[in-house]
Amino acid sequence: AEKIFDDKFATFRSEWKRFASGDDVVGKLGPCHHAASAGLLLCAYFCPPELLDEKLALWNKAMADKEFEEMQGVWHLSPNRFIDPLFHLNLLVISGDRQGVPLEPLKEDLDRITHEMVEPPFCRIANLRLFNWDAETMDTDFTHVTRGVPSSGNSVLCELPGFSNPNASLYLQKPERAAQLEDVIQAWRRSK
Repeated sequence: AEKIFDDKFATFRSEWKRFASGDDVVGKLGPCHHAASAGLLLCAYFCPPELLDEKLALWNKAMADKEFEEMQGVWHLSPNRFIDPLFHLNLLVISGDRQGVPLEPLKEDLDRITHEMVEPPFCRIANLRLFNWDAETMDTDFTHVTRGVPSSGNSVLCELPGFSNPNASLYLQKPERAAQLEDVIQAWRRSK
């Protein structure tokens, strides 16, 4: 799992460098991002939590590099350098679950803070479900969002408070909220 991530992330970073230097590789960035993300998923499932944390930190540090910040005219691609916040949290929960940390205390903590996160009138609370690594379809999968393919409800590990924009049917996760949720999940992961 670690080698797969390392190889795929090196390719992803290399494609970003080529793009930053003016090469037309935009079509390769998405697949490379997905491949590196799959490597992280494997690390969450098969590797010790410390190794997953190391790989997450490596990704964030490498992609925050100034050479990528200074790219002109590609602001719309900038968020694609980083790990999706919901995916990041899902990786942490999968990792803790694989280490045998009971999910019930995490669910209780998340239920307790859910109501603090509602910010009407422009958003309504939504359950953002985190799935096991082998779930066939997740709530954020393209086929679920665009075609209504049912999610794999039996693969849900826990639910996070989040925000749903009813006009776009997309999940919105504010960075400060994601950080608050990560703190709760990290404390849970360390509780074993």
